[in-house]
Amino acid sequence: MKITVDPQHFEALELRVLEEVVESVIDVLEKAGVRDAALAEAAASISFSVAAIIDGSRVMELDGEPVLPFLTFARGPDESELVASRGGSGMHEYVHGIVEDMLGQNGLQATIVDRGRGEVPPKSLGSGCF
Repeated sequence: MKITVDPQHFEALELRVLEEVVESVIDVLEKAGVRDAALAEAAASISFSVAAIIDGSRVMELDGEPVLPFLTFARGPDESELVASRGGSGMHEYVHGIVEDMLGQNGLQATIVDRGRGEVPPKSLGSGCF
């Protein structure tokens, strides 16, 4: 298996995964009746926690040994190549910006029924990220 360090492509891929995580969390919270600012706050908190686990920012152990995930992405027709970033993922750092992009500041656009395909298109992924 070949490992290719490609920070720009890796970042695009990790942001796409994170966008899907955030959208899934928002959908579940909306179905549970969470709305407006509470929706934005809960979505950001839950998504941040999930992203920190995936990107290895959260301290974890198994049998006294550290557990450190290292995110990579398969590429190629036979998936024999892995796309990586030297420093691993830092997707948790983008959560608040993506939530804001999807819901608007303070969750005021939280009535979007079908993000990316509905009445109000999401902003670009990078606009609210830090």
